[in-house]
Amino acid sequence: MRHIFVTFLIVLSLTSMVIGQTIDQDRLGIGFNLGAQKLFGDVVHTGFGLGFEAYAKYKINEQFSTGLAMGYGELSDGTFHLDASYFTTNMLTFDVKGMYFPVPNNIVHPNLYLGLGAFNFSNSAYGKRWNDISFFYGGGLEFMINPQVGISANMDYRFTTGDDLDPLKGGTTDGYLNFRTGITYYMRPQTGSVSSPKILANGERAPVDELDGSFSDDVGDDELNALIEGIDNFEENSSSEYTMDEYVKLKSRVDDLNDKIQQKEFEIDELRAQLVARQDRVAQLENRMRSRGGALAASFDIDASDFSANYEKGLESFYAQEYDAAIYIFNSILDTYPNHALASNCQYWVGECYFGKGNYENAIQAFNGVFQFENSVKKDDALLMMGRCYLKMGDSATAAQMFNRLMSEFPDSEYFYKAEQMVSSL
Repeated sequence: MRHIFVTFLIVLSLTSMVIGQTIDQDRLGIGFNLGAQKLFGDVVHTGFGLGFEAYAKYKINEQFSTGLAMGYGELSDGTFHLDASYFTTNMLTFDVKGMYFPVPNNIVHPNLYLGLGAFNFSNSAYGKRWNDISFFYGGGLEFMINPQVGISANMDYRFTTGDDLDPLKGGTTDGYLNFRTGITYYMRPQTGSVSSPKILANGERAPVDELDGSFSDDVGDDELNALIEGIDNFEENSSSEYTMDEYVKLKSRVDDLNDKIQQKEFEIDELRAQLVARQDRVAQLENRMRSRGGALAASFDIDASDFSANYEKGLESFYAQEYDAAIYIFNSILDTYPNHALASNCQYWVGECYFGKGNYENAIQAFNGVFQFENSVKKDDALLMMGRCYLKMGDSATAAQMFNRLMSEFPDSEYFYKAEQMVSSL
């Protein structure tokens, strides 16, 4: 077993070196797990067998990681060779898995994971080796004891495709439960764990390992100035405690922060340009609205002193479906002759125009205005049209109220039977 363990460590180290040439090593973590596993197969009573693995994990972002693992495990009807056993199955495993961390950047990292595995195994009852694959899912916790070292505990269940992990053949595939606890070393300190990095003032220096990777994308002037001051101190003091490698890291971090600040400034300039363009557009629309009244008055050549002529022009525009022109004319008449005997008629025709345009809310508001004229003969007309507006808006309950009000308040109205029909059809 010792030879197997040494071989795993050598292979994992070589794999990590190869991976490190093509990916960001600062996102890499390596570790070792030790634990137990329990068989669920055709043998009813099984014990716990020893299991261990060496692994590497790569942090894609703050919430997702992927990992590779190689290990050795045992399954048995005894427990850790302390109990007499009828059979023992030893396994060489290789796993690939994806991990999800729902609460990133904390001291305690809960995680969920899914994975695929391949394994080679030998059952003592048969004396030969087989190959199989597994699918597994599980979860666990990782506790960061410092920014680069974490202790983890995980549990998962593994489904296999065969029935040879125990000596009995029951017609169903075998599976086993994994328990693991171990330690992980990260190449880069994990942000948000154990303690928050800090900027030191008054000439004090924070170690580069604390500064590296400790700032978010939203960098303030104080943080950037502190980094620049650290570089200046290094350049002025030949006896600096920093090594050249640390200096290069610090300088690179400052360059990255400058790039991000420039990018943010560019985005702000773009947003400002868009805001100015929208403000110009709003101003243009307001100018058009202000000039619209004068343009309409000029085009219709309204003579404010002639009520009848203007009233006829308004009706002509309405029946020609020139609703905007009619609205302007009738409103002009109302402004000039608010107490005229036919003023309520103008108010009513404004509502008809909005109804013709499909603007039912404005139409209801205009029809409601008819009731401000005490002696208006258009009140029953207005109630009928308000009911029709509410029907168009899908409010049949309020429409029924309008029709019932018409029948109650104006029983002699020519629209009585029309309103009665409308209510019965709802």
